[in-house]
Amino acid sequence: MLELDYTDKYFDKNLTSLYHLSIQLLPDGFSFCIRDTVRNKFIRFFEKRIEISDDLPYEYYCQHFYDFLMSQEILNSSFKKVSVLYHTTHSTLVPISVYDPGKLKELFQMNFPDVSNEDIFSNRLKNSDAAVVFAVPECINKILSQQYSNYKIYHQGYALIDNSLFMNKGMTSTQISVNIGNGILDVCLINTAELLLYNNFSYTTENDIVYHIANICDQFSKEARPQEISLAGNILEFKALIANLERYFKRVNSWKALDDVKFSDSFLPLSLNKYSNLFSLYKCE
Repeated sequence: MLELDYTDKYFDKNLTSLYHLSIQLLPDGFSFCIRDTVRNKFIRFFEKRIEISDDLPYEYYCQHFYDFLMSQEILNSSFKKVSVLYHTTHSTLVPISVYDPGKLKELFQMNFPDVSNEDIFSNRLKNSDAAVVFAVPECINKILSQQYSNYKIYHQGYALIDNSLFMNKGMTSTQISVNIGNGILDVCLINTAELLLYNNFSYTTENDIVYHIANICDQFSKEARPQEISLAGNILEFKALIANLERYFKRVNSWKALDDVKFSDSFLPLSLNKYSNLFSLYKCE
């Protein structure tokens, strides 16, 4: 099992009441980062990969997550704030005109009729008239509620959309923002700081990624087609991806962290782009 562990020299386990903890749950592992809210600086990062079959019940995944929390002493501390990022394709984007926090299950079942052993959550977008409604296994929510009293769960699509809308303020062109997760591809389309489209897809190969992105572009006329794409996530794992996307876009960019937050020098070996959603959670309040 692969592990990554980076800790700032000024990290102090006795000051967690001043720290913001962000935890990410991926299909094949878990990671967390800690931000010092006083200095607005990320000072701890840890990741652990697991091997688990998709055919196994959620309970096996939940046991891995519980073991992960128990194995990290710092995660058993009390934090100023706890944010949890859950990755799943079981989500739907709901317009505010029909969004009702009291009817999340009914809204979710419009696209996913079978809801069993899952809790339904929602994230209302700050910069768009929509909300992401998604499902989380009951056992995951139970573990979190027993561990933390002040946690909030976010869907990975919310982090991508919110960050993309913020970064594209004042722009007049149309841009596609993409996050390549572990088997999950998230795509959103932004024009003049307005969300035009969001969707997520399961993928296996690099060709799947290019196909889904190209299919979205093909919905536009040649004149209206997006000219720019911003990439984040597991970009380095697909060597020909950028070259393939340059066939469709004039500009292919990579995600960059905002200037208002700092990162420990110990993070230098870490690909920040790969964990863009995790490092963007501090803005999702």
